[in-house]
Amino acid sequence: MKRVTAERNAPLRPPERVLEATAEYREESDPVGAFLTECAIVTGAEDDFIHSRDLIEAFNFWLEDRGETRWGGRTVSNRLKQKASRWRHPQTGKNFIPGKRGATGYRGIRLSASALAASWLYCRSGTIALPSSVRWDRMPSAGTGRRPVPLPAA
Repeated sequence: MKRVTAERNAPLRPPERVLEATAEYREESDPVGAFLTECAIVTGAEDDFIHSRDLIEAFNFWLEDRGETRWGGRTVSNRLKQKASRWRHPQTGKNFIPGKRGATGYRGIRLSASALAASWLYCRSGTIALPSSVRWDRMPSAGTGRRPVPLPAA
């Protein structure tokens, strides 16, 4: 009788297929995490800094490139704040933190070379440095009324 009672009180472990499907669902339902994994290098280094608006624009460009609808700036900002300090990059195991450098942004994170090569920002201020490998004459304005500016070099 003791054995039956012990088995009843023991937690049930879900089948491996269920655990795998749950992990896949979580990954698919976390576009910010997928963007950070695919397009960011999280170093945790104080010198690596990106302004919030630039990270938000890069995220929205990434969404559009995948055929998805842009998110509002506040939504992306809130999701990034939730990730900061807690989320760890799968390759580096490091995290990033909120910070300021003239404007609000994140320390310990920069965009990957593949993200730099594949996209650019339509930056309101136009202050982002142009990588030497990118030519202005090959960058469309996309009718936004804003000057196209590539993402900063890694």
